[in-house]
Amino acid sequence: MSSLHVHCKLQAAGRNYVCYTRQHEQLIWFLVLTDGIDVWRTEVNEEYVERHRGEVHCADISALIQEIRQAIVTCQLVVDRQADRLSLSIGHWPLHFDLFEVSSSERKTELQHFIFWLADLSTDLKARLQVANSKIEELSQKQKMSETAAAAALYEPEAKKRSKQPKLKRQVGTSLINPSSKKKKSAGGVVFD
Repeated sequence: MSSLHVHCKLQAAGRNYVCYTRQHEQLIWFLVLTDGIDVWRTEVNEEYVERHRGEVHCADISALIQEIRQAIVTCQLVVDRQADRLSLSIGHWPLHFDLFEVSSSERKTELQHFIFWLADLSTDLKARLQVANSKIEELSQKQKMSETAAAAALYEPEAKKRSKQPKLKRQVGTSLINPSSKKKKSAGGVVFD
């Protein structure tokens, strides 16, 4: 299965395009533009890198593809529609690609790659969203429970707080008001007979 990377949607001459790169084989990449109906494509390989080594200043095809992707992501490209091709200028280099319209069968294949890649991406994003939503819900429930426990502890009536404290039995002979002092016997006074 080929590796496909959508980089941007752009407008040129009143038309919308999607620009992406797709790895075809080990060292062969396709640079593709589509308007959803027609597809234009060119091949970028080691031979291309060797021919334009002075212009692109990249050691190998992987570095060149990374530079092309970065230029496309930051929308540093210009599309010029000509009769039989699209001319694509990329980045700050004098780097130009001529993308030619593909045949009907290749168009179907390219659009099929693109549609199934979008479907895979959508499925993956939905799964990641469900996982994220369940984590958010779990954290929200934990936060509500901790807030409820904290609020209950803060605003608990004094009677409940006292009821949780262990009850001390009053020792015989101690004062109710001041438990640390002994209860004094009431004065009997002098008895006169």
